[in-house]
This record gives sequence, C-alpha cells and structure tokens, in this order.
Amino acid sequence: MPTYVALLRGINSGKNPATKMDVLKKSFEDLGFKNVKTVIASGNVIFESTISDTTKLERKIEKGIAPVIKFHSDTIVRTIEEIRSFVKKNPFKKIKVTPETRLYVTFINDEQKSPLKFPVQGKGYTMLGIFDRAVCIVIYLAETKTPDVMKVLDKNWSPNTTRNWNTLERILKAAK
Repeated sequence: MPTYVALLRGINSGKNPATKMDVLKKSFEDLGFKNVKTVIASGNVIFESTISDTTKLERKIEKGIAPVIKFHSDTIVRTIEEIRSFVKKNPFKKIKVTPETRLYVTFINDEQKSPLKFPVQGKGYTMLGIFDRAVCIVIYLAETKTPDVMKVLDKNWSPNTTRNWNTLERILKAAK
C-alpha cells in the first residue's frame, strides 16, 4: 500500500481551534487510513491508503476531519516518494543558511502559470521559484520578523500550505 503525507493548513496556528495530534490521528484512522502517524503538531500526517488519486484523498480528508477539528483545513497530499525526491533535489542547496535565515516550502496543487517572474524579492524574503509543485522561499529574519510573503502566496496559489525545510526532513525520518 502506498505511503502518503497529508499537509494540513492551519493546524495549531493562532487563529484556529487547537488540534491534539491523537485526535487528528484517530480521525485519519476513522477515515480508513492505515499506519497513521503525525509529525510535530502542525498538521503533518503520514498514512497508507489504497486510494491512488491524491485529489480524492485531499477531498476525503478535508471533508472527514472538518467536523472533528472544527474548521476547514486545506489539504495537500504527496507521496512519501515525492517528498523524498524533492528533498534530495534540494532547491536551497545554493543558499547560505545563517541563524537569521529560514527555508520554507509552500505546497501547491499544480504548477499553473504565475504572473510572477522568479526570483521574487519582497520585504524579508526571496521566492526562488516553483519546484515539483512547491514554491521555495528564503526568509531573512534580519530584515523583518513578519514578511508579507503569505499574502503573495495566497493571492497566486490557492489552496496552499507552508512548511519549514526542517519539517520535511522530520517527515522523512518519521516515515522510515
């Protein structure tokens, strides 16, 4: 059975009700998924399913968990192999990481044409480009603590959900 990761938007972010990971895990099990694991408390769920259509998986998860978590969470599903391949390619390999630098990946459903010309520079961030249905972003904390990159992402790609690069590495470690 293939292994997937569901990347849920808004889990344990400031504006939504808190979601306990054991409750999220059980909601996935109740939907019929197998070998369910959560990774940190930000809406990363590893699971197995016989369903191979990721769009069907996304809709099933969104519909099934909303009554449990008490809000709609946009969901992006990728296979673990897709995540592994993406991390191996490492679109950030030329970026010098410092204590003031953060690497983020915003997952999108497709690589539709964007009016943006990459790289995109903004206050406190650089969007490097789209790689494997993911927008890669470098945040510079020395420039600002609250870059406005999320507004740009939401305007150009919806649904989407963002993860720190370290979270992807943790997901892969948990999937072993």
